[in-house]
Amino acid sequence: MNEKLLKQFFNILRLLLLNKQATTNLVIAFILSSIVTVILVIGSILIPAQQICATSNTYYVAKNGSDSNSGTASNPWLTINHATQTMVAGDTTYVRSGTYNEQVIFGHSGS
Repeated sequence: MNEKLLKQFFNILRLLLLNKQATTNLVIAFILSSIVTVILVIGSILIPAQQICATSNTYYVAKNGSDSNSGTASNPWLTINHATQTMVAGDTTYVRSGTYNEQVIFGHSGS
């Protein structure tokens, strides 16, 4: 730390010691922030990030697929409509090249 910052620090400390209410408020704020920090650390240990964040799926549609397939890259679905009926917010569907003559109805809204 440079000398100017040290002087500012000690001036603030002196003012806090002169003003008991400010010192009390500072101690309370420190205790509350410490409690929040402990809760966040414990929460991050107990709850893995995968469980906190919503998971998303990736699906595939191709002209050589079948709607009874799993929708993976190696086992794509046949119709875009099947994908839209299965997907939920956050999912992604890749539609491979081809002409898809179908009416697409979205089964789930996003958000």
